[in-house]
Amino acid sequence: MTTGLDLGSGHRLTWFVAYGGGDEHIGVIVWHPLRPGDTICASNGECGGAVFFDIQVNAGEARPKWQVQSADPLTLSPSLACHCGDHGFIRGGRWVSA
Repeated sequence: MTTGLDLGSGHRLTWFVAYGGGDEHIGVIVWHPLRPGDTICASNGECGGAVFFDIQVNAGEARPKWQVQSADPLTLSPSLACHCGDHGFIRGGRWVSA
């Protein structure tokens, strides 16, 4: 399983920063166990999806963005829905299934 912040319920996250360096967190990848029949992530042994924050450095990105309601502990809005059907929220640094 990928290392990173344990959100509970089998979910973990890793932070990512902008290309070119710096230490500002511009988003996260949320990892979770594979679901039956998930052929997209099967070779990874786990499934993960990227979430970009709605912040100035991401303003030019033509992709969905999430609001950071709290940075520590992390709370994001809206919910996160993976291609495989995994769906929930990050609230107070914990995974809450939808």
